[in-house]
Formats: sequence, C-alpha cells, structure tokens
Amino acid sequence: MPSSMMPVFRLLPLVVCLLFALPAAAVEVADLYGAEVEAADQSEQTREGALRQALGLVLVRVTGDRAVTERSGVAGILEQADDLVQQYGYQGSDASGVTLRVSFEPTAVNAALRDAGIAVWGRERPATMPWVAMAADGLLTESTPADGIEAMREAARARGLPLQLPRAGEAERGRVTPADIASGNDARLMSVARGYGTANLLVGRIGSEGGSWGGRWRLLSDGTELASWQGAADSRPALLAEALHRVADIYARTYAARDGATSTTASGGGSGGTGAVGAFDPGDDGVLVAISNVAGASDYNRVAAHLADIGVVEWLSPALVREDMVLFRVKVTGGSGVLDRNIDLADWLRRDRDATRQAEGLSRGGAALGYRLSR
Repeated sequence: MPSSMMPVFRLLPLVVCLLFALPAAAVEVADLYGAEVEAADQSEQTREGALRQALGLVLVRVTGDRAVTERSGVAGILEQADDLVQQYGYQGSDASGVTLRVSFEPTAVNAALRDAGIAVWGRERPATMPWVAMAADGLLTESTPADGIEAMREAARARGLPLQLPRAGEAERGRVTPADIASGNDARLMSVARGYGTANLLVGRIGSEGGSWGGRWRLLSDGTELASWQGAADSRPALLAEALHRVADIYARTYAARDGATSTTASGGGSGGTGAVGAFDPGDDGVLVAISNVAGASDYNRVAAHLADIGVVEWLSPALVREDMVLFRVKVTGGSGVLDRNIDLADWLRRDRDATRQAEGLSRGGAALGYRLSR
C-alpha cells in the first residue's frame, strides 16, 4: 500500500469522540455485529457450531444479502468464526439450554468479506415508516396486535433496518387514515412521516381471503416511488415480515455494491494549492471527493467520520486542503455512483457544482464527486 494511503481504521482516532446529529432520512444502526443464538450447552463443540450460526446472522445484516451464506467464499469465513469473535457470553443453564450472546470484531469481519469480494453495507441506513391499511383492523400502528408488529420488528432487527412505526391514534386524530393509503394520498403520508423524522415510506394494503394473506406494496423515498410489488403469505405476521425483508433487499442494492462490482479508481494529478498538506500521486487509486465550506477540525472530523463509515469504502486518505475545501481520495467497491448515493444519505452534504468541477479538474479524467457542507 502506498505510504499516502490511509486505511479507514487509522482515521477512526480522529473522530472517536465526535458526536453529531444524523440526518432525518438516515439512522446509525448499533450492534450490527452482534447476535444471539440458542445452544444446547456450553461445550466447546456446541459453541463452535453456535458461533458459525451467529456469524451467519451477522453477515446477512452487514451485507444486506439474505443469501450471503450461500455465496462463494463465505463457507471459509464461517469456519473462521471463532477467530473473529470480539466477546461472548451465555445466559441460562445447561439443563434447560442456553443463549449464546456474541459480538464479532467489525474490522476483521469487513476485511474477510472484502477478501471474498463481498461489499459491506454501512451503519448509516435509511429509517423507514410503514403506512399499512389492514382490511379488518384499520391502520397499522405501534399498538397493533403484537403478532404483526413483532414480526416487523424482528425482521427489521435481523436486517439492521431502522423502523419507525406510526403512533397509536393517527387515524383517530384524522392525520392519516386507511382511505389516504387506498387513494394514494402520498403527500399526506409524506407530510406526517416528516414529523417523525423520515422521508422513506413503505405503503401497503393487506387483507385475507380463504385463510391466506395478500398485500400490495410501494416503497417511496422523499415522494419518489422506488419499487412496487405484490406479496402473499400464510399469515399476517409472515406477510408483514416479508415486506420488511423486501425493503432491506432494495436498500442493500442501492447502498452496497453487488456481484461483479469492482473497485473504482481514478488517478490524481495537479499541484498543491493554498494550505496543501500533500500533493497528488498519480499512482494512488481512488475516487476524488471534494467537500467545500469546511471551516475547521470539527467539520473535517465530521466529514471523515461519514466517509469512513460507508460500507463500500475500502480506504480513504486526505489528499489536499485548499482554503475551505478538503479533497479526499476514496477507494470504493461498486463505483462512484454507489458512493454518491451513500454520501447523499447525510442531508448536511449537498451536491455542489463548483466542488465537483474542482475535483474533476484535479482527477485527470478519473472519477470525481463534489459536495458542500451545510450548517
């Protein structure tokens, strides 16, 4: 690795103490690398199998891929489960079976996945509000009978998907009713959702007939329809859970690179400007990312933390400082497009033409992105 490349993990000490509010459209998901599984006892042989099972659950959450354990190279990762453990413990007694609680080391897990050519979905993920009209029970809210709500919550936990349920009484107060969902009154749904701090909606109508359940679903982001589909299941909980899994699948395709993706590279070139901390080396690979309106160390740390936490970022390195602009060289799996979509999750970073032009001018025709930090 060239000396000017700074691995992502070396940036973390710069930002470990930094606290800042996440954008309304995204939430930082905690404990992506932890899992609980049932085990017959605490023996070493049983523990090895339980650790592999727990790691499989974590890999699904971290990659956004429900079938990740079937992919090439993943069997070898599961065999390394014991080496990837950060800490573990048991709850219960051997007589009645135990629960193994385990946390895996994030850096090691991410490295193993990238070695296998599998991209990681970062911790900052879109928060989603379900607006669901149930034929017999009205609007789905946090007080809906436990079977349906718990199925959605469990699916969200399994996929690392932030879920914002409507509070009880929305229909009674006339803010949102099943009629708004049936008529496609997206403006009303979006307006109320923004009061909860999200602009991502799962809109559905579900009902049962002859013992089976069916539903029509739409996924919206800031008023734009991302996908629509129909679903069927044997029960309401299964139907609701599958809808959440489908949402996670769609987001993962948007924010994590997929099969066949390669690392995007762009050579840097040009001379240092005012306040330059390093010149570009044409041998260094990466997408050149320019951020303007950076006022000092606090702004720099905030931006560096956001970039470092994006799952498709393999490494990043500060390349140049010019007055109030910082340029980072970022190596990313999946191309500059997937990097742009992840950066855009932060509503305090706005695409900026001037910053983009400056990055393009220094990238010698390589991949370049530009943003302005807003306050």
